[in-house]
Amino acid sequence: MTNSTLVNADTTKASKRCSLSLPAWLVLICIVAFTALLAAGAVIWKNAPPLPEVMRSPQQEVVLTQADIQAGQETYLARGGQHIGSIWGHGSYLAPDWSADVLHRWGLATAGMLYNAQPDFSQSDLEALPAPERASLEAKVSEQFKTNRYDPQTHELSLTNEQTQGLKQVFQDYQQLLAHGSKIHSIPEGWFNDATQIHNVTAFFAWTAWAAAANRPNAPFSYTANWPADRLIGNQAPGQFVIWSIVSIIILIAGIGVFLFVYLAQEEEDEVQLIPARPAMRIPTPSQKVTSLFFGLVMTLFLVQIVMGMFTAHYAVEGKGFTVSHLFNFCPMLPPAPGTCN
Repeated sequence: MTNSTLVNADTTKASKRCSLSLPAWLVLICIVAFTALLAAGAVIWKNAPPLPEVMRSPQQEVVLTQADIQAGQETYLARGGQHIGSIWGHGSYLAPDWSADVLHRWGLATAGMLYNAQPDFSQSDLEALPAPERASLEAKVSEQFKTNRYDPQTHELSLTNEQTQGLKQVFQDYQQLLAHGSKIHSIPEGWFNDATQIHNVTAFFAWTAWAAAANRPNAPFSYTANWPADRLIGNQAPGQFVIWSIVSIIILIAGIGVFLFVYLAQEEEDEVQLIPARPAMRIPTPSQKVTSLFFGLVMTLFLVQIVMGMFTAHYAVEGKGFTVSHLFNFCPMLPPAPGTCN
């Protein structure tokens, strides 16, 4: 009897030594995950969009310089960048994505130059065109932006005449937008007052827009994998990226399932501790009564957080102020707002 007990104990210890413990799994997962992240970071760094020293027109006019772009990036970040708008989809919910906004404005102005040599061309003008004429114009605009004219030898980026004139129109629009703000975009008035800073910030936005449209060398998609989607520019999500996005989610869920299965399969029966039945009526202990102050404080902080979230959501829609007069028109329990009628 004693010998069989010792044998069983030795077998149990051996099985525990052979099984992989939870900390080892965590270390393994961390090593694999961070290796993948570092490898992906190295690839991203290697294939980052180039920062041209000069952007030139066909007449060899200097449109933008690398110094303008870098100064604009620094100014944008110093003025609360990523809290007002976003770049390549990374940033705040307030204001537009500047890369997408500049790219579409630039595309519309370029379309105007191609259509009637006038950069003042709006989305409504584009939608008013007959379908065949609109499709032809969009194809021409797409060719203008998807063609990569960056020269890695001279580090210069050549723009077409239509792109050059279109970009000038974008600079005019952004002089007004960044200086005087926009209620629609939740941009405060006077965000920028210096014309040079506005020029540089717009130059930074324009470079991000170019990188989002121009195809990578020897690739059918842009430096941002055709993000943002823009039919006018010809930006559409590549099929392989859509497929791999779905596959990655499936692999993630499957990996979590495998990990849980292996972990639970190694759990010994003697490690499972049953919780004894608890009485239906329990009297709180003195230590539990003391924590009531803590939970009261936590609930108060949650309430404050909810109220601040409401303020933040409101300013995301109405960036120039906080008014509640419009609520009178939607709540039947309140009287009509002054100056309104039912």
